Amino acid sequence: MKSATVRQPGSQASRDAIRPQRQEARLAKRGTIYYETWAGSSQQSVRRGYHKSHRKIIVILMSVGSPRGRDEIIKYLKDIKSEHRITKSLILGVLKDPRNISTIIKAMRTPTADQVESLYNKYKKIGGASPLASITRRQAKRLCAVLKSSGIDARVTIAMKRPRPSISEAISEFKHYRNPLFIGIAMFPTYSKSFGDRYERMFTSGIKNSGIDADSIVVKSWDDNAKFRIAWSSKISKSYIPLRGKKTMVIFATHSIPKIFIDGGDPYIKNFESLARSVATMAGIRNWTCAYYTGGHPAPVPEITSQIRKCKEEGYKHILLVPLGYVADNFETLYGLGIMCKKAAAESRIRITQMHPLNDSPELSAALSDIVLNIVKNRTWRHS
Repeated sequence: MKSATVRQPGSQASRDAIRPQRQEARLAKRGTIYYETWAGSSQQSVRRGYHKSHRKIIVILMSVGSPRGRDEIIKYLKDIKSEHRITKSLILGVLKDPRNISTIIKAMRTPTADQVESLYNKYKKIGGASPLASITRRQAKRLCAVLKSSGIDARVTIAMKRPRPSISEAISEFKHYRNPLFIGIAMFPTYSKSFGDRYERMFTSGIKNSGIDADSIVVKSWDDNAKFRIAWSSKISKSYIPLRGKKTMVIFATHSIPKIFIDGGDPYIKNFESLARSVATMAGIRNWTCAYYTGGHPAPVPEITSQIRKCKEEGYKHILLVPLGYVADNFETLYGLGIMCKKAAAESRIRITQMHPLNDSPELSAALSDIVLNIVKNRTWRHS
């Protein structure tokens, strides 16, 4: 008689080894990619991670995102218009002044076909799409590796304000964890009330709606990080050395915010100029100024192309354009600071050298890691 073959169940170790692979496959199907690292190299450390002394740390890099095609451009523009309407309503007070009614109604309108076509053609000039999402993913991957080398038990993922993955979607991927610590980092180093506070609201709302019992903290401003400033000053110094003594003006560039936000007391412009002053001093730059990519919005700040023409009028022969307010190349750095500024420089007959943001450089990873390490070190842990 043949003896019955008894199938032995897989060991706990083998099941633990397979589980992360299955989860990664499920996430890949949904279009969500994250990078992970656990302190220690054994699966035992993964199982032990739920203990209060080995809290799961989840870092979410929050960026603005960009449309990936003509269809997304329509939604992208509509979201921007709706967002401006809501913010204006909060600042001005809905219907307190009849003069505000036309502004609010105008902001609610669906973008016209000409507006969609105009933006679509601009994206075609930079290759059809912004590299922001792919660069942010690489930033997450590098940050994850640096945290691992520091022995930090963490997962790092990305979230986009628009389109996907949204902040809520990124958070919900971790709802099976017990009492983790969420660290949301707005990928805008200089604080702006109109940006920083909005990301904080989206982040805290996402955690609340997910039903996760978690601690959380949002980093709304981090341009005072020493490693971040050293990274920029070192990068600028290397680019400035060949231009020293050639009547060169250094322009620190960033995105602007609408005039109504500045009039409402947003400290963004003041904060950015403080950052520029500090970095210029560290890099040994004497001739510098700030300029802003306004995107067509009226703003009481020096517009970037106007500032280029002004430099020519003041006798400068060369401009070093530094995208200090950006941490990754995107539509604004490639089209606004790239194509538009080069055209303005050519028309003014002044030479221009454009630098790139820190992108996924080791220096930026070190700065972001330093931020996370300081939070973990100084955090008062809530018991599971």
